[in-house]
Amino acid sequence: AWEKQLNDPGLRSYHLVAIDLPGHGLSGHSETPELTYTIEGFARIIAKSIIQMNLSNCVIVGHSLGGHIAIEILPLLNNQVKGILISGAPPLTDAASLQHAFLPNPGITAAFTADVIEDTLEEFLKASFIDRNSISPLVKSDFKKTDPMVREFLGKSIQEGKINNEIEILKMFDIPVCIVTGEQDEFINPEYLKSVQITKWKNKLITIPNAGHYPHIENPDVFNSTIVEFAAYCFA
Repeated sequence: AWEKQLNDPGLRSYHLVAIDLPGHGLSGHSETPELTYTIEGFARIIAKSIIQMNLSNCVIVGHSLGGHIAIEILPLLNNQVKGILISGAPPLTDAASLQHAFLPNPGITAAFTADVIEDTLEEFLKASFIDRNSISPLVKSDFKKTDPMVREFLGKSIQEGKINNEIEILKMFDIPVCIVTGEQDEFINPEYLKSVQITKWKNKLITIPNAGHYPHIENPDVFNSTIVEFAAYCFA
């Protein structure tokens, strides 16, 4: 998912780390999915990884689910994070805020359904990218490789209201926050993102043109230049 960032010469001056979440990519499936496959569960594991790798001076970049995880990592680390960039991840206050943060789109059901049929997956991909040619074959194959229990237990935990107040978490930490959205993201409500009451980097929502829900894949040049500028600001 992050190959266009990991291979960008403009980002090579930084130590880049990409982590496969449990149940994703090459990571194993969890034996306790009800504990692991929640935003809080993922956050605990990623925070532990950051500590084990001794990443004591870092900027966290998270997309979609990863953005919510990135926010919930902050209280688990001891001032190790210098900034946070979230994309396609509207900071939430509780489960009720979901209806304001997200646009009604049938494609989103694929993200919370264990057994996804081909038509539903195609609907999800169609809503995620503005240009079908932007869809790497890996996106579809990685979706199919993901432990189906991730989607089931993640959806269940959200329905049960197991979401921390992410806006309050961001307010607690005096670090720069960059909120990014694809200009044509069919899942995220841009008006909600603009209304989030936190101090945003540059005091505004960063909109990536010619991109849907995956701006780091569809428009990596603009997305990566945003990371470079934001990281330079955080480490100044």
